[in-house]
Amino acid sequence: MSTNIRIVLALVTAAAALPLLGSPPPPSPRSGEPAKTARPAGIPTRAHPLDVNTASEAELAALPGVGTEGARRIVDARPFASVAELSRTGLSKETLERIGPLVKVTGAGGPSTPMGAADRPMNPAPPPRAVVPPHRGMVWGDPDSRTYRLSSDPASGRTEHGRWMTESEAIQAGYRKSGKE
Repeated sequence: MSTNIRIVLALVTAAAALPLLGSPPPPSPRSGEPAKTARPAGIPTRAHPLDVNTASEAELAALPGVGTEGARRIVDARPFASVAELSRTGLSKETLERIGPLVKVTGAGGPSTPMGAADRPMNPAPPPRAVVPPHRGMVWGDPDSRTYRLSSDPASGRTEHGRWMTESEAIQAGYRKSGKE
């Protein structure tokens, strides 16, 4: 029996065990109060989305449109920081839209992030404010562009690999003054 048929049979069996919509849950055998209904294992819902960073390959394969190949690609591409990053696995846009409400991401950069506004591309964060040099008269040397900037330049202190140095050190190291001042 193929894996897809087994998955379909498991889903049909689990769906048959679910209570009908609108019907009250059966009374608890102990106190006569309604029993709490738990989510059947392996069937994600909007209320209980599946975590793509921790779900098994079989659980991911049970998502609509994912299949065993898609599940393997998801597992291989872990970890994800957001549900939108699932697009790097090669799943179609339609499949991503279908499974979006059924999945979430945790453990890779923060709290649970179900599909939604948090997965829309954000505007980049504004650059950090200029850093104050440790000593007066220092310049910011950027080894990537081989330029230096005066501490009064708003871009000073913003490059990833730069460092503070004296102007004479910058010139001696072969840096040229930035032309944007």
